Amino acid sequence: MSKRTLQQIAQLRGLSNMFLQKRLSALQAAGQARAQTHLQLQALAAPKPAVMDDGVHFQAALHVAETHAVWVTGQRKELSELLAHQTATWLDARDSARVAQGRDSVLSDLHKILAKPQSGQT
Repeated sequence: MSKRTLQQIAQLRGLSNMFLQKRLSALQAAGQARAQTHLQLQALAAPKPAVMDDGVHFQAALHVAETHAVWVTGQRKELSELLAHQTATWLDARDSARVAQGRDSVLSDLHKILAKPQSGQT
């Protein structure tokens, strides 16, 4: 194998590693965004405050609880839609990272094979 070919493969390995690092970074960012949204959804599931029993404040507290329940429902819907979008983004990033890792691995293996001295060559 010529020295020039080995140099070209080494350059391709460098480029493929850059692409791999970029894809892994995108995957990590997508995963962090998903995790944050998931935490926000879990926070909405926290128990709501108890409604007071005294007559005067009961109606006001009940109104606040009902308003809060409506707000939570809307927030849950928005966060669920966001989580679905983030999950799709994460899946795409994961697949891109897998392809980049495969390319990087193949080029690394190819370079190792071609760099070995062939029998009968000096």
